[in-house]
Amino acid sequence: MDALLPTPVADLATAVQFFKLLWPDGSPLPSELRTFGNEAGVACFDNPADAAASLGDTTRPWFMLGLVRPGARGRGRAEDVLAIPCLWMDVDTLVGSHKKTELPSHADGLAFIRQLPLRPSLILDSGGGYYALWLLREPWVLATRAEREAAAALSTAWQAL
Repeated sequence: MDALLPTPVADLATAVQFFKLLWPDGSPLPSELRTFGNEAGVACFDNPADAAASLGDTTRPWFMLGLVRPGARGRGRAEDVLAIPCLWMDVDTLVGSHKKTELPSHADGLAFIRQLPLRPSLILDSGGGYYALWLLREPWVLATRAEREAAAALSTAWQAL
């Protein structure tokens, strides 16, 4: 599957579908899905449909891929992430505003992702580049410090592709 989804999400049904792809069986443990918007700040949700609905309220939606410990402050820190549904790669392009200026064109960014040896499950157009996501068979529950460290190391290595 190599679905190219836009953000801002075109409609609520697409947003709900996206969150259900990430969490098809719902949350594997008590946790929160978090979304962020222009002036809206952090919003926390127990279910994908409510999180998806919140993305329609802003022109610049942002969401966390990991489930966060209930009550964590702000976006949450790495130690607040309880589970992840995928590995991901953030590919910035010349579209949007970024600190780096030597970036690929939007078309070249997408071409880079599509030439990777392991095709992503989903590609999201972020408006400033792309997010490539590789869905896991089941969520990776990060129950211990060692599991969080292993996930962080794998994520860092994945980003370096």
